[in-house]
Amino acid sequence: DVSQADKYAAYRFFYGMPRPRKYNPGRTRYLFTPLRENAFECQLAASQVAVTIAAKTAAEQSLRYRKDLWLCDQIPFGVAKLETSVYDSESNLLLSRQTLVVTDCSSQTSTSSAEVP
Repeated sequence: DVSQADKYAAYRFFYGMPRPRKYNPGRTRYLFTPLRENAFECQLAASQVAVTIAAKTAAEQSLRYRKDLWLCDQIPFGVAKLETSVYDSESNLLLSRQTLVVTDCSSQTSTSSAEVP
């Protein structure tokens, strides 16, 4: 038997938001990253959900979660940038934002040479 808390945690992990929701395609965008000098051509995709926290209590708050993805077939795993924003639904005030951009980490790691027998 799976608890509601476990289901909620799974939704947050797999969808990056409190509830599942499809992504809507957006415009083509060009994104500069540390990977190269030229910008990557990306397809923007966005999704958002509204949730109420602490419903029917004095601490009740309505929030809107938004996820923006910059998708690119020229990058491994296909995501050049991911941005998560949380807004207060009533005031439209931005409460938090997290942005992740693809970067090159292989050039920062040292390579050990194999010993020749």
